[in-house]
Amino acid sequence: MKEGDYLVARLIYEDFIKKWPKDELAGEAHFGRGESLYADDKCREALAEYGKVIQDYPKTRSAPNAYLQSGECFSKLKMNDEARLALEELIKTYPKSDAAKTAKARLAAMDKSKKSASPSKKARK
Repeated sequence: MKEGDYLVARLIYEDFIKKWPKDELAGEAHFGRGESLYADDKCREALAEYGKVIQDYPKTRSAPNAYLQSGECFSKLKMNDEARLALEELIKTYPKSDAAKTAKARLAAMDKSKKSASPSKKARK
């Protein structure tokens, strides 16, 4: 995947998941598969993989990043409410993670851009 061959990476992750679905690294494989889809601009498919990590492997080390990347995918798909929910859930579920710090910054940026996009009260009068 580091060399940009996302299709081959996805196939390897799929093979791992099929062979060892109960292994603790299966969550990491789903996350890796999601990352390869995200890198190929396939956000809807990536969301399914991130969702799998979040639901089935919440204790894996990639789970906080699965929330973070879900927020990114939702943003790319112009699903801003869902992006916000993913980031808020990340902060609530994994408050001490590095991903939660990033989520807080992204939420602040979303709030700032929302305020600058809405017309002021004076402009409406």
